Amino acid sequence: MWRSATAIGVYTIVLAMLVGPAYSPNNFNWIEHTTSQQAGQLVAGAWIMRLGFVGFGLGILFDATSRLRAGEWQNSLFWFFGLSMVLVAVFSHRPIDASLAYDMSDDWLHSLFATAMGFAFGFGVAWRMYHMRSRLALILSAVAAAASIIFPLAMWQLPNYAGLLQRLMFLISFIWFMIYLPMRQMDG
Repeated sequence: MWRSATAIGVYTIVLAMLVGPAYSPNNFNWIEHTTSQQAGQLVAGAWIMRLGFVGFGLGILFDATSRLRAGEWQNSLFWFFGLSMVLVAVFSHRPIDASLAYDMSDDWLHSLFATAMGFAFGFGVAWRMYHMRSRLALILSAVAAAASIIFPLAMWQLPNYAGLLQRLMFLISFIWFMIYLPMRQMDG
């Protein structure tokens, strides 16, 4: 489980989240700014966070594909999550500096795939919950699914803490993915 592609992807994005701010502009604040803003257009060091997005996305894609090959169709939404994560790296958020010109199509596509990722995660966890037998697995999964709804709403209401809230949401998803995605369905 801990040597799965998902784990490698999680390690990659966590490293990008930790190292990336050191290479970001001086006005970058990880409590306020999201990982998408860290990887935004014209942002110094953005490639580090984009690499994290790609690593995480590919890790999820690989493990979800192996679960799909095993006939576990309830993991199909995680395949879509992984693909969307990679596309979040391809299309970038607008720059932190509002005075800079940016590609609005890139920003729009980034937001589209980030939103798709959130829905894929929440619905994917709920679909997996339907097949879970363990009370603890159900509770942890309910927390993860709820976080995919509550944290984005909180980020919208508390923009000065959006980066912190998003990173907490990611932390919950990392834990869930590392425990449950590589696990055979009958084990979870």
